[in-house]
Amino acid sequence: GRYFAERVEVTHREVPKASGDNVPDYSTLMADARGGQTFAPERPNLVWSGEGGSVGLGHVHLGRRIVELMREGRTDAAIDEYFERENVYLSPRLLRPEIFEAVDGIIPQGVREELAEVTAFYRTPVGKKTAAFLPTLSAKAQDAFIAVVLPKFRELVMPVASAETEKLKQKISVIKKKSSSNE
Repeated sequence: GRYFAERVEVTHREVPKASGDNVPDYSTLMADARGGQTFAPERPNLVWSGEGGSVGLGHVHLGRRIVELMREGRTDAAIDEYFERENVYLSPRLLRPEIFEAVDGIIPQGVREELAEVTAFYRTPVGKKTAAFLPTLSAKAQDAFIAVVLPKFRELVMPVASAETEKLKQKISVIKKKSSSNE
């Protein structure tokens, strides 16, 4: 969000969602983000949550601890950390106890197998080239996205924002006039 806001030159306030908060309460987050503001919002009726934008850019939901655990070769601990952070689990209440016991480890085992395949790939010559290329691709994708979106953003949003700002200025002017006539 911060990167996008800087590029489109808008005021940005970052309020990360709590760990494990899969469905944040956006109303509360927005109210908290506006709390203590010492400036009027440029576009009071425009909010972008940023939710979902990172998926196309990679490294979604990876935290420093997960990366550390993977680098230490502690795959099971990294999987456990990820599952805890993302609230991934199989509820024992959904299945009969004997079936739950039989399938309980399937999800972590599947992740473990996928990670082993990915790790094996990145050890190959093509995998090494891919790992070297992906950060460049991500940066290029961000720049291309901004190049396409920024003009459209300015074209579509700025007139609306300007009109809203003008309305707000008029309301403030009316309030000031009423206030000064009451004195």
